[in-house]
Amino acid sequence: MALSMTVNLRNLMSAQAVIDLANAIKADANLKAICASNRCADVDDQCAVAKQKGFDVHPHDFDEFSNGDLVESNDEDTFLKPSWWDRISQ
Repeated sequence: MALSMTVNLRNLMSAQAVIDLANAIKADANLKAICASNRCADVDDQCAVAKQKGFDVHPHDFDEFSNGDLVESNDEDTFLKPSWWDRISQ
């Protein structure tokens, strides 16, 4: 039971990290431009930019958010859907 609670807590924290990042992107035109550019071509790139801005977001957080609604997979890579942050309500 303790393991289940730990997993659920981690999932809630992961979802909140994605929501917080989405809200920051919506509020900051410069960050939005970076996230919409080729600099953030895949999930790993997006996470690197997020970490530079102080967010603790991991690739699996995007995969798990809303049953994978934010990502598309192509062969071995996972890509975020364009303007993924607009798919998240505040």
